[in-house]
Amino acid sequence: MKRTAHSCVLILLASYLAGFSLVNPSAAQESDGISLQALQLEGEIDIDLDGRILEEFWSSAVPITDFTQQEPVEGGEPSEKTEVRVVFNQDNLYIGVIIYDDPEGILAYQRERDAMLTTDDRFMWILDTFMDGRTGYFFEINAAGLMGDGILRSSGSSWGGGRFGGGSSGGGTNKAWDGIWEARTALRPDGWSAEIRIPFRTLNFDP
Repeated sequence: MKRTAHSCVLILLASYLAGFSLVNPSAAQESDGISLQALQLEGEIDIDLDGRILEEFWSSAVPITDFTQQEPVEGGEPSEKTEVRVVFNQDNLYIGVIIYDDPEGILAYQRERDAMLTTDDRFMWILDTFMDGRTGYFFEINAAGLMGDGILRSSGSSWGGGRFGGGSSGGGTNKAWDGIWEARTALRPDGWSAEIRIPFRTLNFDP
């Protein structure tokens, strides 16, 4: 039996160094989102960006775990657990992800930046820096560390239920934009993990 790739989608409504909230894409039109406790750190962050989530500050960040399915059962409980932690300082946004899965079944075929990842296990997230639900920065990685990104513009009234990470124009995603950011992944006995660093200077914010 052929295994279906797992996808995890996270939408962050981000006001520059002011706060974050989390929106479930399947319920974005009906909800104001879930509060996300992003951990603010002062000064330089000492991190070996290797995807392993070993630094002490990660344990101080409150993880997001209450994800729901979009497919095959919208709003259903996921078959596997995912943990996402967010920390930041004055210069960078850091995201730490643990995706629990059978390591022998993880799919990660693509190796070229901005390649289509529909057949791969992947983690996708959107930074809605203008907090309007219509424009944002789209990012994705697969378990092998391949990076994809783009500028996202919704063709509808908001994100709710939309498809992300299509081709150059699919889903309103312009993948000609290649932002400056870093991501590293690591395999674990219980799945895979990732560490991501996005400089704030890469993003535009509503002043």
